[in-house]
Amino acid sequence: MDNTEKENKSEDEPESPEDEEVDPRIQGELEKLNQSTDDINRWETELEDSRQRFRAVLVEATVKLDEQVKKIGKAVEESKPYWEARRVARQAQVEAQRATQEFQRAIEILRAAKETIALAEERLLEEDSRQFDSAWQEMLNHATQRVMEAEQSRTRSELEHRETAAKYNAAIGHMRQLEKKLKRTISKSRPYFELKSKYYLQLEQLKRKVDECQAKLSQAKAEYRTALRNLESISDEIHARRRLAAIGPRGCGVGAEKDAGTGDDISNFKMESDSISMISETFEEENSNGSASDEDAETQSRCSLNSNSAPLDVPRPYVPSGPSPYPLLSSSCPFTSCTSLNSFSPCPGGVELPSPGSLEGFDRVSPVLGPRSECSGASSPECEQERGERAEGAERKPENTTRASGLKSTTLEEGPKVAVGRKAALQHMDRNLEVFETQATSAARQGAQILVFPEDAIHGFNFSRESIAPYLETVPDPGAVTWSPCADPDRFQNTEVLHRLSCMAQKNSLFLVANMPDCQPCNRSVDPLCPADGRYQFNTDVVFSDNGTIVARYHKQNLYFEAAFDTPPACEYVTFTTPFAGRFGVFTCFDILFREPVVTLVKDMGVRQFVYPTAWMNQLPLLAAVQFQRSFSYSAGVTLLAANIRSAAMGMTGSGIFTPWDALYHHDTEGETGKLLVLRVPVLDPLLLGDAPERARLKLVPFSGFPKMDLAEKTEFEPFQRELDSGFCLKEDSSCNIQSSPFTSTMMYDKFTLVPVHGKEGNLTACDGSFCCHLLFQKINPSPEEELYALGAFDGLHVVHGTYYLEVCAVVRCTGLHQESCGGEIEHAHMLMDFHLHAAFTTEHVFAGVLGSGMTLDRPDESGWKNGSFYMSRRGMSSGLVTAVLYGRVYEKDSE
Repeated sequence: MDNTEKENKSEDEPESPEDEEVDPRIQGELEKLNQSTDDINRWETELEDSRQRFRAVLVEATVKLDEQVKKIGKAVEESKPYWEARRVARQAQVEAQRATQEFQRAIEILRAAKETIALAEERLLEEDSRQFDSAWQEMLNHATQRVMEAEQSRTRSELEHRETAAKYNAAIGHMRQLEKKLKRTISKSRPYFELKSKYYLQLEQLKRKVDECQAKLSQAKAEYRTALRNLESISDEIHARRRLAAIGPRGCGVGAEKDAGTGDDISNFKMESDSISMISETFEEENSNGSASDEDAETQSRCSLNSNSAPLDVPRPYVPSGPSPYPLLSSSCPFTSCTSLNSFSPCPGGVELPSPGSLEGFDRVSPVLGPRSECSGASSPECEQERGERAEGAERKPENTTRASGLKSTTLEEGPKVAVGRKAALQHMDRNLEVFETQATSAARQGAQILVFPEDAIHGFNFSRESIAPYLETVPDPGAVTWSPCADPDRFQNTEVLHRLSCMAQKNSLFLVANMPDCQPCNRSVDPLCPADGRYQFNTDVVFSDNGTIVARYHKQNLYFEAAFDTPPACEYVTFTTPFAGRFGVFTCFDILFREPVVTLVKDMGVRQFVYPTAWMNQLPLLAAVQFQRSFSYSAGVTLLAANIRSAAMGMTGSGIFTPWDALYHHDTEGETGKLLVLRVPVLDPLLLGDAPERARLKLVPFSGFPKMDLAEKTEFEPFQRELDSGFCLKEDSSCNIQSSPFTSTMMYDKFTLVPVHGKEGNLTACDGSFCCHLLFQKINPSPEEELYALGAFDGLHVVHGTYYLEVCAVVRCTGLHQESCGGEIEHAHMLMDFHLHAAFTTEHVFAGVLGSGMTLDRPDESGWKNGSFYMSRRGMSSGLVTAVLYGRVYEKDSE
């Protein structure tokens, strides 16, 4: 048979199973199967060893203690009341210390709430043109409500403090009476009880080891089952493909026979793809106290991600159940009996809905009046978007292109101020979801592939645990249940919002990220952390794929005075995978300031792209929304798609797309309208870096800083004639070493040690205890207005609006010319300043940021670690310096 016949035969006959190429996924799953088998064997061995050690120590303890009893005699039994009283006294001491801390914290919260009202009244009175409109009335009502709740909290904590202190004093008194009465028997029995305590601690450690081995073994078995299921799924796909191949290709219909000598052969046609584009659209929604609001603003960002991918046979939608280089991760527990429709659900669909059907085993849930403060938001209004031109960037180039388009807003009626039924709650949320529909359609027209909505944008905020009940829906765990609410709306009842969001994603063929309240049942007999009413209520982010399937669910870990919601029993580390940009991580609002889950996702799990719904109230000079979003993206080396609620009257503004190199954002404190923003960004997923623009191939090491790029080789300040690395000022340069006396001032509720930045150039140091901040500076332009700057340092526990440990080194523009004004909020500055800032931090988690006049976000020329200190430098700013900050988070000391 000649070659032509062989080729014809190969074209006419299907490939035999023996000649078929092995699916590469099989090898990967087999490796996982072998690895999990090894893990199972290892953990079973370690578990058995741990149990044997536990039993051996238990037997040894029993024998030794029995010997002590025989040796000491009846003194052991007679002295037991004293040792029990001593244990009770220690427990009472711990409870009293905790109550004392809570009481002190409540006092600080009350003070901060009163300061908020005083500041609001001062701002209202200082501007004659400002009108006391409904927005101001709403803000003052909210602040007043916070003061009242803070006073109630202080009263409760004070009462608890007194009760625990009284119990501690009583326990100590009782213990001392017994000590005086049983002094001889106590002394005689002391060796027995000390030995017993020693063995108790040893057995506790061994028990923890046993529990750890059991958990690891369960995890390994789960991975083994997953690998088996994946292999079974791959096998089914292969057999299905072989069956189709056996049937053969479909022939031409009657009358449409193909001439052998004519026509185009399209059997080998493939769609070429050399650029994958992603659009991220974020909306700034606005506030109306748990209801629909007055105006709307949107920030939409389109991110094009270049990828020199192989040709695609056909474009296909993302299938979450299929194999992926990035598994979907979630620490939440899967549902049981997920397909049950007739069982009673404890999670309320609303007061007006009798016996709603849902997942089996769910408990009853009720809704609470919880202030949201700085990390809070409200629902969005309806709006119409003016058609904007689509901004196209040159493909396969790293340059970013942007184009803005205006928006129009309409007004929605206000939502409920008190608890309502499910029907009224759905009507309220439907008005906000109509806005979502409009924006999703607009995003799809622009070519969007991922859409991020803000926190609280569907339902609002300021709920109590009881009043939010009609707004709750049960979001199933996508790791256990594969479900598209749009395709299968009757699978779970009372999921109207999920259904609408799912259809929104499916209709517009985009990934969609939304925030909503979620109810999950629990059993107090099994779960000791289960709330008293038998249910958890979570602040939840839900991610839908472009076919409407729920692919990720994240329960917010770090709540910000959100009394309607519970903290998850275990922190969740959630990611999802997209076909156009790889893996994304999920976290919400206040989470950005804490280790878990953010730092674990970035450092331990290698996630480099994040979606970030938030309801953030700006707080200058260090924590404005876009300011810290930019610092986080730059310092962690990640892309951040940030969607903030919008209410300029409440100080809630600021959304955007941030990469380690570029930023496109919208921050406007005047009015309630926004802009359409477009930006190209590179893919940062590690497995796709080879196809990203050149600069994305740089090795991104979180919190290591960035080397100098596209800068002149010489980095020293010319007038000084010295290198920045040489210890700053020369000893003989007296003009550079002049330093004013330090002073203290409150900034961001913390007492900073500051030094005035006088003169045209200099080298300054400010120290808070042993933590010292160093600044080498040169003022470039003589300011037309006199301005005072200060270098500040803070090392301590921040306790207002959250408890977390900070090491902060910052240069700030003061609001006035007196030292007491340093640390206040200000957005504008005239002074241009070149600077080099550094400090010896005890933490590696340092967030670097430069803020220019008019909320202009700048990027350091370079930053990094050198000689045990973290530094950053900046030259040639185009706008006046407002703040330059190195914001260190010492997560390990948060509990101090």
